[in-house]
Amino acid sequence: MGGQRAHSALWRGTLRRELAVLLVLKGLALALLWLLFFSGDRQPPAGAGPTSARLGLEQPAPPPAARSRD
Repeated sequence: MGGQRAHSALWRGTLRRELAVLLVLKGLALALLWLLFFSGDRQPPAGAGPTSARLGLEQPAPPPAARSRD
């Protein structure tokens, strides 16, 4: 019985250590992706004007107002 408990504790400890290492690596990978793609200086300007310009959907200029005949 004692051998089984020791073996069970051994693989559980190994499993915990491997999971902890993987979670730390995953957190570092997510932080790196955030820095590369979502950090403040890399975000495009928001708003209707900059977005439509970026997509090539510029609205044509409105026609000139008609002059009144006085």
